[in-house]
Amino acid sequence: MLWVRSIVEQVQRAAALAERQQRAARGVQPRQWDLDALPIRTRKASTQRRQAADIELVVVHVTAVRGGFGVQRWGPEGWQTWLGRVRAGDVPAPILAQLARHELDQQDEQELARRLALWCRYRNTPYHQIATRTGDSLANRRLSERSWHGNAGNVGVGFAVDCSPTETCDGILRQTAIAAFRRLVERLRDAGNKHKLQVAPHRAFSAQRRGDTGREVWRQVVRPAVAELDGVDVDLDLRVGNGRPVPRSWDPQANHDDRGREIAADD
Repeated sequence: MLWVRSIVEQVQRAAALAERQQRAARGVQPRQWDLDALPIRTRKASTQRRQAADIELVVVHVTAVRGGFGVQRWGPEGWQTWLGRVRAGDVPAPILAQLARHELDQQDEQELARRLALWCRYRNTPYHQIATRTGDSLANRRLSERSWHGNAGNVGVGFAVDCSPTETCDGILRQTAIAAFRRLVERLRDAGNKHKLQVAPHRAFSAQRRGDTGREVWRQVVRPAVAELDGVDVDLDLRVGNGRPVPRSWDPQANHDDRGREIAADD
């Protein structure tokens, strides 16, 4: 019955929240995952390629989903569909190997199905690296892939934190986001990239994304992550087309206000 199903789903969500809180309290290290073995079913996937060694820009996003992505029950990548695949042993071998490495290969079938369904939702976003609320750092796309929307005109790579621009970014989400950003830079260096990497928010490229990434993620994730990495710096003045640079309301060192107007030196 529907009310029974609703109660079960509420219990599952509560269990997932409790796990996140316990991991945050223990200071558990975020888990690194590579989702390349999962399918992409979106036009945001591009067949165009570039050399990862030539990339010089990291564009920071939030998913803009308050509370983070949920999972769909039905459809090609719904958790019920994945549950059938799990029971049939039809899970990509590279994913199974990673689950075993993180000692999650024996978890409850429904929990595994929900995890795979959630990953497939992330997989269909344009970001190259994603930090999730469950403590997972996801290598979501190959760095050589150009993806629509995710990397500002295909000139950089997209990094995303699964939250809205106004949410508090602390605890395990903040830990995971900093680790995921570090992992993205490591991936670029492993690909032979020796450039000084510039970091800018999505706001700098789009009039429709002026709140992206938002003050919280900029201050709690971007600034601390950049400070601990060599060869990486923020670009406070970058603006492309109708985009706007980082505002002083996000960053005390910024040179522009919320509307993109330059602030006089003595202000």
